[in-house]
Amino acid sequence: MWFGTSNGLNRYDGENIKVFKIKSLPLEKANINFIRGNLCEDKKGRIWYANETGIYFFDPLKEDVSKAFDFMPDNSGTIAYYSLVCLDENENLWLSHPSVGLLSFSTNTQKLLEFPFPDIFSKTDFDVDPDHIGNSVLFYMPQEKNNLKFDVTTHAYQLLSTEPGNAEIISDGKYLYNVNDQEITPHDSLGPPRLSQSIKIKGKIRSILSDQFERIWITTLSDGLYCYYPMQNRTELYHHEASKLKSLPFDITDPLFLDNANNLWIGTDGGGVARLDLKSSRFEIFPLNQGDYPFLKDYFIRCLFEDEEGRVWFGTQHNGFCIYNPKDETLKNFSPQEDKNSLPANKVNFIFRDVQGTMFIAHSKGLSVFNEEKNKFTNLSFGLYSNQGFPTVEVFKLLQLQSDDILVITSMGVFILRKMKGVYEVYKREIDINVTDIVETTEGNLWMTTRALGLNYYTYKEGEYVEDGKFFVGINLRSIHIDKQSPEIIWICSGAGLIRFNTISHEYKLYNHENGIPDNYLYGILEDDNHNFG
Repeated sequence: MWFGTSNGLNRYDGENIKVFKIKSLPLEKANINFIRGNLCEDKKGRIWYANETGIYFFDPLKEDVSKAFDFMPDNSGTIAYYSLVCLDENENLWLSHPSVGLLSFSTNTQKLLEFPFPDIFSKTDFDVDPDHIGNSVLFYMPQEKNNLKFDVTTHAYQLLSTEPGNAEIISDGKYLYNVNDQEITPHDSLGPPRLSQSIKIKGKIRSILSDQFERIWITTLSDGLYCYYPMQNRTELYHHEASKLKSLPFDITDPLFLDNANNLWIGTDGGGVARLDLKSSRFEIFPLNQGDYPFLKDYFIRCLFEDEEGRVWFGTQHNGFCIYNPKDETLKNFSPQEDKNSLPANKVNFIFRDVQGTMFIAHSKGLSVFNEEKNKFTNLSFGLYSNQGFPTVEVFKLLQLQSDDILVITSMGVFILRKMKGVYEVYKREIDINVTDIVETTEGNLWMTTRALGLNYYTYKEGEYVEDGKFFVGINLRSIHIDKQSPEIIWICSGAGLIRFNTISHEYKLYNHENGIPDNYLYGILEDDNHNFG
């Protein structure tokens, strides 16, 4: 961690603090180690800062600080305070100066450019806030109500017209907020308001931050912390309560910060810093209202699926499957009936929708195509593996291939489902081993896991899949996942732990309880957009 102070640049490594300074001359008019504004790190790992004497950077290779630009080459003239604002995507530093205006400094060419403020803009008592939504730097001045926008691409200023009384504009890096006393109007960049109504709270507003759930957090001068829920148009207040150990430590709140683990940090004036975990740790049992759908309390849930309308489908062990609509809170159950068009089995293992919208229900008696509009289930025949027209094979999972064929994992091996004259039919049994999971590579080849026969690799040659490799024989392998960032890496959940396998070099690494995993027997793995696994 890096800290800019009035006495140099400080680096904290978790145990010790090391201070880096520039050696000052005896007749130096200003404190050259007084850091003003922000610290910025460029792509080379250099840490930049500025003050009234110049622009400086810390070189991680040399482990020292150097001056890149001198604001007082002859140590004469009036001291003026330069403040570093931000570093843009082109590696340009942006600084502000009360009489000069906005300045840019190229960290590559070390060239300084000045962009004077328009005459209409008062040059005292203003703040600079970078708006990361657009490619711009926003200036706002609460006292005069003259707000400037500066575009770093066109190098042009724009005087922003604000409604009477909107004395301040605040940016949280995601949205802009017109602030007037105790009223806030959120905007998308400088476009129209993003909410149909403004946010009204008690207390003088100090900082604003929106989280990933679109909630807006607001700190105040003396009234604690507010949370605004746009969907419900309501606010919730967090304040200090002496009788509660884990309440907000102090009601004078100001800075807000959201870390990568989705924790909200709140700085207070006199009560230290508080942390609020925005991830709910409470599980709500469905249905939410006690007494609704009483038959669900005994359900054993085997699979879940969400459709494009936001409805949740869940398959069960003994009761077919249900569709829950959160909009009107209705629930429909589909289970075997005397009608020949009904679902043939109570045990539902997998619910799948193909690229064209066809719904498949995989169950203990095979596979059915479900037409919700007609409330009709069409059962697919597995040929020689069927008994009097009803499948005896149990279907566990489906995977649509790049060719639009669908692989069907069953108790009798892997089948190919192909659309013939607009209707899906079981084309053939492709692989006759008991498979637990399967994935397709970008080349159209297959990796599949089994309970005892290991990890199997099949290449597609001349219209069929041919076995081309086998690994980890004898280990119970349950599921498989292709790494989103490195497609040559696959992750395998097994009875021995989590296996990271390189499909090119065939090298692997095993993660188990010795690495912090609570149990070695793993069933599945998910990867989010930030390359985190769970």
